[in-house]
Amino acid sequence: LDHYLQYAASYFQTEAKSIEFLRKRVSTMEDEISKLARELEPEEPAPNDMTMLKSRIIEDNMAINALKENVKQMRLDLIRKVVAYCEDQRLVGTETLRPSHI
Repeated sequence: LDHYLQYAASYFQTEAKSIEFLRKRVSTMEDEISKLARELEPEEPAPNDMTMLKSRIIEDNMAINALKENVKQMRLDLIRKVVAYCEDQRLVGTETLRPSHI
């Protein structure tokens, strides 16, 4: 269980950093779009840069949502493993780990 807990902690830290990076990138691209929009004349078509940025924002937001779903699943898995371990310890009364705990 110790190794799994270390793995889970590392996983959550890595995912949090990835989500933070993507959120900052989305924010930067949204700022850039706002800047481009202010430079446009009314009724002027959006430049390719603006369209590309909007597409990247959508992709990054989809990646953020996917990462968040993965984190939720990992959290549930972690809870299941810890609960199973605690229940086994209560029933058996030992500190022995079994493969089902990992």
